[in-house]
Amino acid sequence: MRAELKGMHSPDVDLADPDAVCVADEVLVQLMIGPADAVGEEAFDLVVRASGGSAGGAGGCGFRPVDRALVLDRVDTAGIRRYVQDFLGDLERPTWDALACAIGRIARWEFAGYRPVRDDGA
Repeated sequence: MRAELKGMHSPDVDLADPDAVCVADEVLVQLMIGPADAVGEEAFDLVVRASGGSAGGAGGCGFRPVDRALVLDRVDTAGIRRYVQDFLGDLERPTWDALACAIGRIARWEFAGYRPVRDDGA
C-alpha cells in the first residue's frame, strides 16, 4: 500500500497566500494524507521552520527528527509539498496502520497513541 498527499492547510497562515507564507518563520501544517488511489485521508501535523528564522536556523535545511520539524530556506508551500511527496514516494507498507506509523516519523498522526475503549464493561 502507498500513500498520497491529498491536501494541506495551516491554522497559522493561509497557504494559498504566498506573501503571508514567505514571511512566516514557523508554521504548523496539517497534511491530509490517505491511501493512494483510494477515498479517505487523515491528518498529520508537521511543523515547518525557516532556516533563517530565529526558531531553527542551526543545522541547515531538511527534516530534524529531534523536534519533528521540517527546516527549509524559507517557509514555502511548494517546498513543503515537494518534500512530503518525495518522502511518501519512497514508502510502501502492507497496511494503512503500518503506513501511517511510517509517515509518523516526520509528522504527528492524528491517531498516534489512540487506544480503543474496551467494550466489555471493564
